[in-house]
Amino acid sequence: MITSMLEMTEDFQKVFEEMFKVVGAPTDIPLTDDWYTTHQWTAEQEEEFHKWFVQYHWKGEGKKGGGVLMRSASTKKACEKGWQYFNLMYGWKVKETK
Repeated sequence: MITSMLEMTEDFQKVFEEMFKVVGAPTDIPLTDDWYTTHQWTAEQEEEFHKWFVQYHWKGEGKKGGGVLMRSASTKKACEKGWQYFNLMYGWKVKETK
């Protein structure tokens, strides 16, 4: 079990650092069983990270090594599917708006 970002691959570290940065969270949060409950993001923050994630894997650095996707994504559609999986598995909960 990964308990710190230092134990992740370089691509995972970069993606997680960006995700934490979007919500203003420190990147040294211990990745315990409930680490993902420590912060939430707004729909706008989620969309900002979503755009970054897809761009990173489609045209950016993540394309070189596959990023956090299981395989290199050669199309934007493949990156979008990768985003859906990543967000389901690791994304913050979206803050409820009133």
